[in-house]
Amino acid sequence: MAKYTGTFPDLSNLSGDIVASKAIHCAYPAGTAKKTYTYPDGKPRPPYKVALQTAYGDRKGWGKQTKAGASCDVFAGTVMRASGYDKKFPRGLDEDYKYLPKHTELFQSIKPTKMADLKPGDLIIYQKKDGGGHICVYTGGGYVKEAGYVTKRYPCTVKCKADYYTPSKYKKFKKFGVYRPKKVIRRYLTVGDISVQVKYLQEYLNWCIDAELATDTEYGEKTREAVIAFQKAYGLKPDGEFGEASLAMAKTVDKTSKGDTTEAMMQILDISNWQGVVAESTFANMKKDIPWVFIRCSYTHQKSPFSMDKDKSFEQNIANAYAAGMKIGVYHYSQATSVAEAKKEAEYVLSIIKKHNAKIVLEVVFDFEFGGRLNATVAKKAGKNGCLDICNAFCNAVEAAGFKSMVYANLNTLNNYISVKLPEQRKIWVAQYNNKLDYKHPCYMWQYTSSGRVQGVGGKVDLSYYVGQEPKPYTPTTYPGAFPTLPKRGYFKKGDKGAEVKKLQNLILWLGYSIGKSGADGEYGKATANAVLQYEKDYKLKYKDGEWGKECQNKAKTIKK
Repeated sequence: MAKYTGTFPDLSNLSGDIVASKAIHCAYPAGTAKKTYTYPDGKPRPPYKVALQTAYGDRKGWGKQTKAGASCDVFAGTVMRASGYDKKFPRGLDEDYKYLPKHTELFQSIKPTKMADLKPGDLIIYQKKDGGGHICVYTGGGYVKEAGYVTKRYPCTVKCKADYYTPSKYKKFKKFGVYRPKKVIRRYLTVGDISVQVKYLQEYLNWCIDAELATDTEYGEKTREAVIAFQKAYGLKPDGEFGEASLAMAKTVDKTSKGDTTEAMMQILDISNWQGVVAESTFANMKKDIPWVFIRCSYTHQKSPFSMDKDKSFEQNIANAYAAGMKIGVYHYSQATSVAEAKKEAEYVLSIIKKHNAKIVLEVVFDFEFGGRLNATVAKKAGKNGCLDICNAFCNAVEAAGFKSMVYANLNTLNNYISVKLPEQRKIWVAQYNNKLDYKHPCYMWQYTSSGRVQGVGGKVDLSYYVGQEPKPYTPTTYPGAFPTLPKRGYFKKGDKGAEVKKLQNLILWLGYSIGKSGADGEYGKATANAVLQYEKDYKLKYKDGEWGKECQNKAKTIKK
């Protein structure tokens, strides 16, 4: 892992304006007008050619100039269509004049009085009294983008004129309007974006992985390469776009690192014969970033009858890891369906690792994983306490031999098939391939991907984070007072009133949510809707619309229990 330095950058709103970003991407920057061209010898910017094709296809029947994309109306239409904001945006100024004020669900008419009133993505359109007209996209910093095709007439990027925001100048035009897209934010940054958010991202990448980027606000190829490096380091899909998955991972670094490398963000590798023999030099090279390794020593066959085997690569892998100075733990892939079988697995593991006692300083792990003979049906039949007993039988045996123990299982197995008492008694290694860990109990390690890459190790590998939470008694959420009476109705929305709404509000208050100063007044207003929306998010319900429906009602009944 990189050495983190300085203050963690602001990642509060890493998002892009899809209209302004597309306009910036398609148009040549300011100054290109010095290299003027006269149509048809103009030069379209390469990304604009691609966007033009995306927006309008082959453009059969178009005039030569508009087909090439040299007019302002085609540029505006290309930006709106290719960005995905409005795929039906028309071509032609006359059509634009009619379309923009009509589609109020997409565009808001504004009356700017100063430059600061304009926002990136605003469309400025006017028609002069002599019949001429123009449409362009404001992209911030006092500039508008008006074409993706350089000609003497349209230099692509120009300083915004005072006419665009001074009301006294409006009268010089026959028609004038500024229209603001209502929904322009996308939750990712990508190549071509130019904004302060890109600067924050560049600062973050410099902070996190020593990317050595210029914080110039431009998402270019170097920034893309740094994002890919970050994504690979944290087991994410390396697509070069900084989206919600990357942002979620970045925020875990924010929460767990304290300005330097810490065990809280330390990565851990686990290997088996599936990866073959890992060379000593490979372990030595990875040790700085991945200092812990868990090596499979043995496994139980998935098919009956019950039988076990030693991992073919175990002896060489533990020898190489130890020689390289790695901290070592081991694991057994279990298919035990009873306490007796779990004890046999523990005995078999101990017979293999006994001679390696000095090398194994980390845990001996019971890998409780559904496969063949151990499956959901068998586990359900054994019951949560039965599965707990199976895990404890193995762990008790290895601890009696002087080793530390831990249980590995995926999130679904832990939540639905094993007693909640397990994390009270054992260290837990949770497998959940996600950008955040949803396990609500103490977690010692989190396996966050099965598609990681480590130089020198063949194929994809499992990677985990050290979390470090020790076993502790589970404390259920408690609420003050008696459980309120649930409303008889199962559906409420804004505007509803009456005694049943008041019952719902009392329940929401009891759960700890705020519904404003008016409290339980029997009116389902904005504050109640916001509280219900947060309830839906907190309890991970399917519908998150701020309306109290059947799913909300059913979940409330489980809380009561």
